[in-house]
This record gives sequence, structure tokens and C-alpha cells, in this order.
Amino acid sequence: NRRVAGAAPGAGRYRAGLMRSGDDWRRVFDQAAGAMAIMDLRGRYLHVNAALCRLLGYRPDELEGRDYRDVTHPDDVDPEGPLPSDQPLEKRYLRPDGGVVWVLVARSVVCDEDGTPRYFLSQFQDITARREAELLWQRSFANAPIGMAVLDLKGVWTAVNDALCAMLGYDRDELLGMSFTDITYEGDEPQSFDSLADLIEGRADAVTLEKRYRHKRGHPIWVMIRATTVPGADGNPAYVVSQYEDIGEQRLVDAHLA
Repeated sequence: NRRVAGAAPGAGRYRAGLMRSGDDWRRVFDQAAGAMAIMDLRGRYLHVNAALCRLLGYRPDELEGRDYRDVTHPDDVDPEGPLPSDQPLEKRYLRPDGGVVWVLVARSVVCDEDGTPRYFLSQFQDITARREAELLWQRSFANAPIGMAVLDLKGVWTAVNDALCAMLGYDRDELLGMSFTDITYEGDEPQSFDSLADLIEGRADAVTLEKRYRHKRGHPIWVMIRATTVPGADGNPAYVVSQYEDIGEQRLVDAHLA
């Protein structure tokens, strides 16, 4: 039994009061599809439903009476204790088998008739798959052997990887917030604008073009760019993901052969 010493009596009094308030409310809480818990103001679980137990892998008696920080990942513990949140919190919880689950937590205060805070009501959503996908994307983006970038719909770089910085000679902080037009040769701008417009207006799912960028030292770099849009929640393009490959050597060979 992994209860916090001395915590069980408070949980027992709470459950007794809950039963007096009506069995219907408790059945709704216990059988709800969403994971939920009621905590006291110090952060001890007073009541947990079956969905939360399935999510975290504990039995009800292993959670009720226990401080929520005992099952929170050490890097995500809030030292000031539980606080109501205007926005849901993303944090990790530890399962008894050693696994980690990413959870989106929404916490609100439950007050008595006089408006005095009595409990916290927490609702949990499993976001492990999303966070793992985000981590995979971040690692793939950062460690890609070719240049990669994310741009907004105006063509401003909002994320760039090390390979692109090395290719263009700029630090990350210098590129972020800069438009691709800032280092595009004037003669290559029209095709760049046309390609971006094709993506944003839905005439193309992806575009490929060759163009010249101006290296920070001033010399031109021939680059092959492959770009595609990523839709937002409304289905419309939200941002552009681009890949960049230095084809300067190939351009020199082509010119020589010609």
C-alpha cells in the first residue's frame, strides 16, 4: 500500500460526505469516459475515477490519499503546490511499471456555499502520442543532413535547422524573423512568389524550384527547394515546411558540360 501516511482519514471523511450528497453524482463521476480526480487544497487525491486509474495504471486505493506530486515526473513537479489554471497544463506522470504518460491537465476550484475553496477538480487527457510525434519531428528537423525550415504564409522563417544555417552562413537568431526575400537574388524573386502563392492558394500540394540565395559573405548559392504546406485545424494552410539542398557544384558541372 503506497498511501501517504496520515492521508487516508481525510479521504475517508470526503468519501463519506460525497455519499451523503447523493449516489447519482458519484456514479456519473466514476463512470465518466474522461479521467478525473478530486484533490484537497494540499494536493492529495480524495477521489479518482476508473478512467484515471486506467490512464495512470494505479488502483483507486493506491491513489486516494496520496499526494499528486508522488506520481508526477520530477521535472514537472510544481513546487508551489496545486493552483487553478486558466490554461491546461502539459505534464508527465509516472506509471507503476516505470512508464511515462504525457497528460493535459485542466484544474479548477470547487467552492462551498459561502464561496470558500474546498477542493480541486482535475481533468486529464492523454497526449502521449502527440508529444511523441512532436519529439520525433523535432529530432528529425534538428538532425536532418539537409537544410530545413518552417515559414509562415508571408515567407518569414519561424524555425530553421543547423544545416540551413551552415549553408547560408547565418546564425539561427539572424535567420529567424527574416523573410526568404531578404537573401533572394532579385531575378529569382518572381518564381519564389509564384510558388508560394500556388501553395497557399491550393493550386499545388508541393513545389520544387531552383534559385539563388545570397550567402552572408556575399556570394551566391544555388539551392534546390522543395516546399509543402501544413494545414491548420480549419483545413487551410497554416505554415510552410521547406527542404534546401545546395546544388552549386552540380550547377558548375552543368555549365562546364554546356
